[in-house]
Amino acid sequence: MRPWERRLGDLAHLVTSCHATYFDPDLFRMNINQFLQTARTVTFLIQKRKAEIVGFNEWYAESVRRPWADDILMRWAIESRNTIEKEGDLELHSTLSLSLVFSYFEEEDLQVDVGCDLLLHANLKRLIRFAQKNLPSGISDAAVVKIERRWIAASLPEWELLRAVNYIYAKLFECCDSLAHHLGSTIDLSIRKPEPLELQREQARQVEYIKLNGLEHFHLGQERLKRDENFVPPGELLQHIEASQQSLGGQRDFLSAFSMLVDMAAATFNHYGNHIPILHVFDHNWRPILILSTNFDDQADKYIFWRHVGDRIRNLRAAGVIWIGESWVRRLEAGHRTPTRNLPIIGEHLQIVGASGEGLEKRMAFRIIREGDAQPRLELDESESENGRVAEMNFLRPVMTALRAPLLHRDEGS
Repeated sequence: MRPWERRLGDLAHLVTSCHATYFDPDLFRMNINQFLQTARTVTFLIQKRKAEIVGFNEWYAESVRRPWADDILMRWAIESRNTIEKEGDLELHSTLSLSLVFSYFEEEDLQVDVGCDLLLHANLKRLIRFAQKNLPSGISDAAVVKIERRWIAASLPEWELLRAVNYIYAKLFECCDSLAHHLGSTIDLSIRKPEPLELQREQARQVEYIKLNGLEHFHLGQERLKRDENFVPPGELLQHIEASQQSLGGQRDFLSAFSMLVDMAAATFNHYGNHIPILHVFDHNWRPILILSTNFDDQADKYIFWRHVGDRIRNLRAAGVIWIGESWVRRLEAGHRTPTRNLPIIGEHLQIVGASGEGLEKRMAFRIIREGDAQPRLELDESESENGRVAEMNFLRPVMTALRAPLLHRDEGS
């Protein structure tokens, strides 16, 4: 392991320590200080060995100096280290807030800041009563009260500190990974990747959700599944994969990734008669960096999931996403009086939707045709397969907002 990779591994342990001590003010302060001091030494160690790195100046300018020049968070990390070493601790503040969530759009949330348990319970009841009284029944049925705790630094008031820590670590991981590729190798596999950290952040802060439909309490969870090494795809699917790869000729960009996944989604559905929901997240070389599947119990789950995905895309600095999933087509009614789950179903779709940070969008929709006991088949729905229709899909709003932020200059909500 190279010296800077070993230091990055140390930094990963400090990220975990920051998460683990979120509700212990003194330990959290100590871990934040140590994280910021250690983070700065990763690039110091790289610079110390620059004479041994062929083409160092060009690589460093392209991979570190230029992309970090206007990055407020990376500049804050440097300045904070200097403050800690020369002046003392950062000024930290803790807050507790309640949000009423009833759409995919964070700007529509109703938010209340609270300061003690008594006030928390009082405001919680007030938010619930407000939703029940003022929101149409079709909307309040899927509404959620979100309870979250936040540590912030006075010098970085718009950023929750664990999000800042995760982002800084992701940038340094990206730097070390880029240098490994520059040197013709790969980063050490034992070093923790940044992808799982955003979920760990939510768990560390003990973010809690109360669904108004039933008033039950929930937390966001995730399970990592290991690939079955003994699984072999059916022969016809393997042939389809090979044919798709050959037709693309090794090309890696948004359009080729979308084309490949459309072919695979259709082939998978035709073979099995269904397709589980899958979200593919890509880096700037259009390599997959995250693959998520999910199961929605209700509309509220969708609000929580897609906002969480937006957060992860920000921290991963992803270049694009492609979503594959089956969906009901429902007949809408005016006034939002009927909950979504009770609206009449008038059809089914398998849809593949893609968006990139460069503004490219594509959507492909197939009608799912069921005829008696026969296996369902697909039929292209041309009216729903227009490129411009992606912007109309509200569930992708958090994702598209995250993708199109040129740099994370400010925290757009927690």
